[in-house]
Parts: sequence; C-alpha cells; structure tokens
Amino acid sequence: MSVMRYLQITQHFGLEFGGEKHKDLVGFSDSSYSSDVDTKRSTTGYVFTYNGGVVSWSSRLQRTVAVSTIEAEYMAASAVAKEALWLRKLMCELQVSKHIDTMHHFVRERIQMRQLTYQYISTADMVADILTKATEVTVFHKMRDQTGLVEWA
Repeated sequence: MSVMRYLQITQHFGLEFGGEKHKDLVGFSDSSYSSDVDTKRSTTGYVFTYNGGVVSWSSRLQRTVAVSTIEAEYMAASAVAKEALWLRKLMCELQVSKHIDTMHHFVRERIQMRQLTYQYISTADMVADILTKATEVTVFHKMRDQTGLVEWA
C-alpha cells in the first residue's frame, strides 16, 4: 500500500493522550528475523507511549545481518534502550515527570511546616465549583457572592 493511500484511509485518526492505565513512559519493541528478502537483514520496530499516547516510533532494517533470532532481538533491544534513554533525558529537560513530583513534595512540605492546611468543604459551600462546572443560577449567585464580587449599579 502506498503512503498516500494510507494517509487517505487514516486521515480521521489522531493521537489521544490520557485515560490509559500507563501514566509513565512505556516502550514496546520487537524484531522480525531476516525479514528483508534481498539483504536478509532483520527489522527492528518499537513504539513508546506516554500517558496513553504514542510519542515515538520506528520501524527500520537493522544495520547488519543477524545470524539468529536471538541476535536480531538483541539488536532491537539495544535500539529501544537507546531511544528510551534519549526520551527520558528529553522528559527530564522538559521537566515532564519531575515537575509533578516537585509540586506534590512542595505541598506536602508546606503542610508539614504548617504553612498550609487542608479541610473538607461540602459541595454546597465549594466556591470553586463556579470555575469548574455548570451550576444552577441560585448556586452560582451564592458562590459568586462568597467571592466578594459585587454588581455595580
């Protein structure tokens, strides 16, 4: 199948992030031993997902001819390990995973230092609800009034 035909058939597809059970970087790899009929080189394939969406993928012939399935798998494992290390380094530089950990540690530390406290507030009194969801008009007015916002005449 040609690339253009594939793009035509899959034009309504897109990557979706979130909602998956794997919230971290997850890699999958495989090899196809001696798959090229002309050169007898094996193919390495890998896919990396982050938060349920694909962030990196590759499918290419290996640089040398493998003499066994195990050797082809070993070469694939090497390629996927290099990509995993590169992606981890990129994520650290972008502070993708570190940022969340730092934020949670910051909050926990501030609570321990007694600079912050948390307490339960019922839905009936949760002022932030007007910022996060649709509410009935009466509830909206009540919460709006609790913010100190007043209507100027």
